[in-house]
Amino acid sequence: MRLAALVFAVALSACAATKQQVTAALEDKYSGQSVDKLVVEFGPPINSFKMASGEVVYQWELANRTVMARGEYSASASTYFCRVRAIVGRDSMVRSVSTEDVSNLYGESFCAKRLGLRRDT
Repeated sequence: MRLAALVFAVALSACAATKQQVTAALEDKYSGQSVDKLVVEFGPPINSFKMASGEVVYQWELANRTVMARGEYSASASTYFCRVRAIVGRDSMVRSVSTEDVSNLYGESFCAKRLGLRRDT
């Protein structure tokens, strides 16, 4: 019984982080930094939008995958993606970072898997 509990605890600690943990980690790493740091890390953004305030929203799509599943009488498709958005001020400094992705049944973020972030224990 003790061995089973230990194996379960180790398995949980190896799980990918949640979406909230990914967002917090990206905020900690990039807020107050130059947008150039994001470009170096993720490559050029897939799009950007200049807001009336003068700030610019940049978006990166880091991963996109569609998985097909066939049953005897039906088929389904699930799309998994990871998008990172940064709001950048006129001074080219990152104001905030957010993610858009999907989580699996265990709450693991697809962005966390793409970025290699583990769940906090």
